[in-house]
Amino acid sequence: MPRRSLLFGAVLTAAACLLLATLQASAHSRPVRFDPAPGAVLEAAPASVTGWFTAELRRDPNWTFIHVSDAQGNRVDVGDAEISADRLQMKVGLRPGLPPGQYLVTWRTYDDGDGAIFGDCHVFFVGREAADAAVAAKSRLDGGRACQRIDVSAREGTPVAGGTPQAAATTAEGHEDEPAAEAGGENGDENGDGDGVPVWGLALGVLAGVVAGGAGGAFVARR
Repeated sequence: MPRRSLLFGAVLTAAACLLLATLQASAHSRPVRFDPAPGAVLEAAPASVTGWFTAELRRDPNWTFIHVSDAQGNRVDVGDAEISADRLQMKVGLRPGLPPGQYLVTWRTYDDGDGAIFGDCHVFFVGREAADAAVAAKSRLDGGRACQRIDVSAREGTPVAGGTPQAAATTAEGHEDEPAAEAGGENGDENGDGDGVPVWGLALGVLAGVVAGGAGGAFVARR
């Protein structure tokens, strides 16, 4: 077999391995979008809150859920979230007739594939007055200190129901409140890996670099 073919095959194999490793390292389920969206300003209260995610969710109401609460911390959802047949969508109903105000969406996902539990929050508003008040108070669209964030591994088994694994659970304590984004805008990087660089972009960059290097090697080998 010609040296060029062998080199090209080796390059493709290495690129495939690097691409697979990159994707597996970031396989945790992350939100694609929510309805209502973070920071949304609605004229009337919605009937439900729905989230779409990047990986299959485990059907465990203790660790896969959407909870919605009002500004006083009272739950206003009607119970356990419904998970779609493909386990990529989660939906929870809300009590009818909710008044104008700010509402906090707290969500957690228990990945069926890698056993990771991840959770965060965001707010939406019913009525422009509530949104204007949040902007004036420089409130955070991620819920600030009202949100308990969590990012833990449950590979060793499901945590105790109602508890929070303390080793990796995080909150917003110690951080100054950041100004609320423009009402109705986006909140954070929902499709990336948390540092502003999408996983697919990193993977494609690695692939391009390996292929370019292999092409250069093939050119040198021909000379």
